[in-house]
Amino acid sequence: MAPDIRTVVAGFGRRLGPELRAPFDAILTRLGDLDAYFCEPHAQPVVALPVWTAGLAERRGRPIPGVRLDEIVASAVFGYLCVRVHDDFLDEARGHPASVLMLSHALFLHHVSLLGHVARSEDLWLDYAEAMLLEHRLLREGAWDEASWERALRRSHPLVLPAAAVLEAAGLADLGPAVEDLVRHLVRAHQRFHDLLDAWKDLGNGNLTWTVRRYGGLEGRSVLNRRLLLEGGFDAEIRASNADLDVVSERGREMGLTEAVSYVDDRRGIMAQAQRMAFSRLFEAFVADPGKHR
Repeated sequence: MAPDIRTVVAGFGRRLGPELRAPFDAILTRLGDLDAYFCEPHAQPVVALPVWTAGLAERRGRPIPGVRLDEIVASAVFGYLCVRVHDDFLDEARGHPASVLMLSHALFLHHVSLLGHVARSEDLWLDYAEAMLLEHRLLREGAWDEASWERALRRSHPLVLPAAAVLEAAGLADLGPAVEDLVRHLVRAHQRFHDLLDAWKDLGNGNLTWTVRRYGGLEGRSVLNRRLLLEGGFDAEIRASNADLDVVSERGREMGLTEAVSYVDDRRGIMAQAQRMAFSRLFEAFVADPGKHR
């Protein structure tokens, strides 16, 4: 059983002085109910993944102490909050630079102290830093290609670290490469779908994602509409996301990580619903003004 996230975060907040507490409270206000936020259907399984892995360890007769699982889950929360502080500043210029620097430092330090030593931790966080800066630059320039998109995805690869910590605590570190592969494909599927849904908003906000560039958004909204909705782009992105989810399901079944397989089934349902809604809106627009869409 994972710890109550609000309680864990509130305990950390009480340790902060007034200069850090104000920006910390601001980000918590934006996120709202943390337990609901981390369980939101569209969210990546930041908190769920180490819990799933602990369930796998228990089914293999290698349970880890509940106290240790609580620490690992909390480390996932604080690692995410650190990333969110970076994201908000780089993408939306939220926060004073000095506050962002010091708060992210405090959050990252707490993440590491709770996580403990995990193989590949330093490599993954170094890749994260490089990927964040790459993505920040390319979102403004729009100069993406497939290879740069793949490199930018490394910003999300530290997602695997809490699960890796569980496996190491359970003496199942040999499963680490399979879980890392699962996470890599999960991140690909998630980012592709997220960027697809947000393509029109991103174009309006000047965030020139790989999806916006690939489907003609740099030529204007009408070209983006045509290529995504009339020329098959939306369906192609859904198929590509599903292909990555196929790998996630396969890895989950191979390891006996049944929770990941169920998660994939839920994700497929969410994507199918989004697909239906997109084309329903297109049909409604066509009925309202057929000449515009010929």
